[in-house]
Parts: sequence; C-alpha cells; structure tokens
Amino acid sequence: MKAVMESKWLSRSPIQDRAQEQRVVQGALAITRKLHLADAGVRRIFAQEILAAKEVQLGWGTRWLNYGFPRDIKPPDLTRLRGHIAALTPKLIDALADLGQLRCHPGARVTLTRASRRLIRTPYVTDRRRAVIIAALLSVHRVGSSCRG
Repeated sequence: MKAVMESKWLSRSPIQDRAQEQRVVQGALAITRKLHLADAGVRRIFAQEILAAKEVQLGWGTRWLNYGFPRDIKPPDLTRLRGHIAALTPKLIDALADLGQLRCHPGARVTLTRASRRLIRTPYVTDRRRAVIIAALLSVHRVGSSCRG
C-alpha cells in the first residue's frame, strides 16, 4: 500500500476511490459465488481489507505531510499496481474457500489474533484493525453451512 500511496501522492489522487472499491468487491463476489461462499462474509472481509488499505495510505500521507515526501521515490503507475493487487484476489479467495469450518472452532479467534501480530506487520495497521479483519475472516462461510454438528 505504500507504493499505491506514493503514486496517489505524486498524482494528487484521493485515497478514497469508491468506483475502484466497488470493482474490487464485485470482482471478488463474481469469483466467490462460483465457490458457493456466502456474499455477506466475502463483502465483509473485502470491506475490511479496503479500510485497512485506506488507513495505511492515510498513515503514509500524514507522515509525508509532517516530514516531507522522499525525493528519490519514483512509484510505479497506479493502474499497473492495481493490476498486481487484482491478480492476488483469486488467491485470496482460494484461501477463504479453504478455511472450511475454521469459524466453528472455539479457539480460532484467539489463535488468529496471536498470529496476526506476527503476520500483519504493515505500518499503520492497528490491533483494532487486525481484530476487525479477523472477525470478518471468521464470518466467511459456504452457503448453507453451519457450525452445528
């Protein structure tokens, strides 16, 4: 996300891009429906990922407002960056589909919370954001699945 913000900073593009966010979510839903994942959980996880990305971008923007933008930075084209990020979507969805009944395991939230501190080390991602991402992750399930025996 730092590279995305560098590109936006230099082009004076806003952090929020509702049309792009909509494309990301709709693209994800098109893939996940083929895997029979419930829309609500998928929307929730992608919404939280988008919010986290915006918070990271805002963090970098605040830093640069306070301390100046690095002079030697030449970020890649934003469209190209978005293409690379979009290429990750099917992989993320495959991982979501492979979660199975993880949400049904009593210790899943605690285990994921501990792991998130090691795995999500991006600057400007707070413990609160990690917790909300985990909650969203645990809301993903296949249509018709339940945690009851």
